[in-house]
Amino acid sequence: MKRHLSPVFWTTTGLLVGLMLGTLISVAFSYKPQFSYDQVVALAGETPITRGELAETTLFRYGTQVLEDEMKRGALIKEAARRAGIAVSDAEVDKRIDDYKQLLQQYADLPELVGSKLQLDALPDWLLHDQFNVELCAEKLMKVDFTREELDKKMSEMYTQKMEQFLKPALANLTLIVCRDENDAWQLNKRLGDGEDAGKLSQMYSAYDAIKNIKGEIGWVPRSQMSPELATAIFDVRNGKGLNPKEFTDPIPYKWPIDFKYVNGQPVPNRYETNYVVLYVNGVSPAKKTPKSDVLPVLEFLVRTTETANRLTTKDKVTGKDWFATANEMITWKRVPLLADPLGKPAVIQQPGQQPIPPVSVLNSGAGTN
Repeated sequence: MKRHLSPVFWTTTGLLVGLMLGTLISVAFSYKPQFSYDQVVALAGETPITRGELAETTLFRYGTQVLEDEMKRGALIKEAARRAGIAVSDAEVDKRIDDYKQLLQQYADLPELVGSKLQLDALPDWLLHDQFNVELCAEKLMKVDFTREELDKKMSEMYTQKMEQFLKPALANLTLIVCRDENDAWQLNKRLGDGEDAGKLSQMYSAYDAIKNIKGEIGWVPRSQMSPELATAIFDVRNGKGLNPKEFTDPIPYKWPIDFKYVNGQPVPNRYETNYVVLYVNGVSPAKKTPKSDVLPVLEFLVRTTETANRLTTKDKVTGKDWFATANEMITWKRVPLLADPLGKPAVIQQPGQQPIPPVSVLNSGAGTN
């Protein structure tokens, strides 16, 4: 089986607003971070790792990159909005979060995938609120607005372009039996036909301990994450009607990579072993399409976010610079050298070869340059 990768969207500030399967946003929001550095986040036996240790280790390893990238972009947008007198209300942020919830809800009822429940750490409420506040500030700075006709057209185009995100794939709840010998696979296939339990047979006779230990129960698997030969054997037999619950496939030859070599730094399968797979179907869920009328707020949210990102990153025809390059010239950026001076105060850190450049334009029609 292929490893499941969930599709994602990213806003201009790096906020993950993607299709985080099965993850919902808490109804109650706390706009300030609530945590203790003494919280134990992991244990090795009786040896703890605290949130503070994790935070500071992460800060020193990756802090400069994150600070100079997405966090700086967010701060530049906030400062430009402040100078322009732009404000974003809590009601506006809450509305955008509601749209985000609806986006997530499209996938909230998907069953567990590939036999293991997806473990996703949801964004903290305060960070979610802050990121949408930044996104809305950027939208207002870029004057993203449409007539009703323009918006309807763009929403229809977005629905067509992102159709995959509004499709719930066909799924099958499977028990897997894997044999190295084809004759063994056929014998187990016959025993399934005689009514024996698929899980018990997999636990007793599957060739790999990892499969035996879970009795072959790999759970709900989307068709898109199956290899073509396995998907065909489940969904395309009987002129496309597919297998029904309590039915099973004939043994299917399947090549598993058992050795790898590195090519240009990437692992590439070097040697395969052919096994024989029998799949027992415990349940089937057909593909479902979410009607456009059910996701209109989501579509408007995606249209506005995409348009904002495009305007922020499009280079000016005269200056050859995008919005962030111009903001870098107009807004002083000070920070602490994290590795060298953890107790220092923010100060301008001159970049090699950097020369002060006077502002060439304002960041918004109402923005000043103070």
